[in-house]
Amino acid sequence: MKAYFNGTWIENDIRLPLNDRGLQFGDGLFETIIVKDGAVRFLKHHLTRIQKGAEVMGLKNLPFSIEELENVILKVLALNKIDKHARVKLQIWRQPSSRNGYHPTSLDVNILVTASEHVPFVSRVIEKVSFCTSVALTYSAVSRFKTISALPYVMASKEAEEKGMDDLILLNERGLVSECIMSNIFWIKDKTIFTPSLATGCIEGIMRNHLITQCHQSIDPIIEVEAKPAELAKADVIFSANVAGFYIFQNVNTRPFSTRHPTMQALINNTA
Repeated sequence: MKAYFNGTWIENDIRLPLNDRGLQFGDGLFETIIVKDGAVRFLKHHLTRIQKGAEVMGLKNLPFSIEELENVILKVLALNKIDKHARVKLQIWRQPSSRNGYHPTSLDVNILVTASEHVPFVSRVIEKVSFCTSVALTYSAVSRFKTISALPYVMASKEAEEKGMDDLILLNERGLVSECIMSNIFWIKDKTIFTPSLATGCIEGIMRNHLITQCHQSIDPIIEVEAKPAELAKADVIFSANVAGFYIFQNVNTRPFSTRHPTMQALINNTA
């Protein structure tokens, strides 16, 4: 694998100091960016989110314009001989500080851009979904961003595999529905769309924001809520979404749900 690292082009591995803050503390952020038919999707939104996260964490902004970042991504694809469809990972983390411990003294960041092939899809039905019991999410100043210290999602993914589930719905410390392992959750009752508010500790997903904007402009109303799991049982349809696509839930805790709904289909059609 060939990649971009701090202004140079590398292959297969990078060399980091023992006091690297990404390794020691997970002191950084990442974005997963989809390339479809050679076009980098939602790049402006990804760059805006990671810049906002960097500001909250006291990091310098990325030294890229949108055009420069797109050129880096396209060169990474070319170096790896990926023609059309890719999953790109942009990672930034704080460079080593001048003293030991949690307190950061550096504003500078390491920047790593990698890419792998991706099989594109618009939507897919997943059969087995349950609720996560091993971890609970918590709202904080950084909970809306994708941090490289992603241990709650690692633990949830491990639990899903052990239970034989396709995905898990994560709750927060108050028992409210927050999100899924790799995507934001939505449900529809009649013509109203619901999704957890950021106060539940969920990620401020790129697709989440896109769907909220779409609904406000032209589709059916969407409400950001703080909801208990019992509210999902009242839904006509439940799905999750991220920049890769839509995941339609056929069952939650063995309770069946419809996999068709005109409002959901309108969202999918407007995003494909």
